[in-house]
Amino acid sequence: MIGTLEAPYEHIRLKVTSQIERTHRLTAVKKELESVAFCEQMMAGDVFVNVGSNVGCYALVAWSRGVRTWAIEPHGPTFQRLLENRDLNHAETMTCYRFAISDSNGTVSLAESSPEPGAACHQIMRFQ
Repeated sequence: MIGTLEAPYEHIRLKVTSQIERTHRLTAVKKELESVAFCEQMMAGDVFVNVGSNVGCYALVAWSRGVRTWAIEPHGPTFQRLLENRDLNHAETMTCYRFAISDSNGTVSLAESSPEPGAACHQIMRFQ
């Protein structure tokens, strides 16, 4: 199923296959007003680095405003959905990366809270 974000971003389309995506992602612009307000203050030519981008709601809001956008998401299934949503919106200039961000170099493991696309609250487990 293809859904859209709530107004005023109903032009942004998202692939929706899980309950998490239906209940949390399609309504994201109404639930996290500070995140949307931050994106709305950005101007064309600015750079938005969205760490923990999930399926791309805020990255796509910033991108739709002409902002250079980098979306970073470490969770495999969610990263794949991020790519699908980028392509669905013809956001070829939005750059997506699959890795985690840390204050140090090294290898980590991602403990999933859920294997479903759009899930959140995963934990990074450091190797000693």
